[in-house]
Amino acid sequence: MGKENIIVTGRFPSSDFSLVRKVLEFDVLSKLEVIVYCLYSEYEIPLGTVFNRIENMNNQILYEGEIKLTNVTQQYLKPFDGIPKGWKTICKFKFQEEIPLAVIELTEVSWDEAVSSLRFKL
Repeated sequence: MGKENIIVTGRFPSSDFSLVRKVLEFDVLSKLEVIVYCLYSEYEIPLGTVFNRIENMNNQILYEGEIKLTNVTQQYLKPFDGIPKGWKTICKFKFQEEIPLAVIELTEVSWDEAVSSLRFKL
């Protein structure tokens, strides 16, 4: 592990939380958790991986702090033990202190949309 990153394309719609509540293991998200869509990963990234930076697509650092990958699924709502290489996923992350504005401002999107992008980096 070292250069792994994941591209986040938008927030999972809160109106659809009932679809992923069981597979992503939550009743109500804590104020430090967020569910997002991630593009096809170039890496195998296991649950528990801690990212430490968020950048925009111009490599500008928007946030530095702990971001833990806690749960992963995909369009068929099967739980994964991490982000598989080559898969587009729905991921739940937990922030250590607060969810940064850059993530809060991401648009809620559907599976096939990619409105805006951020890069979560190790």
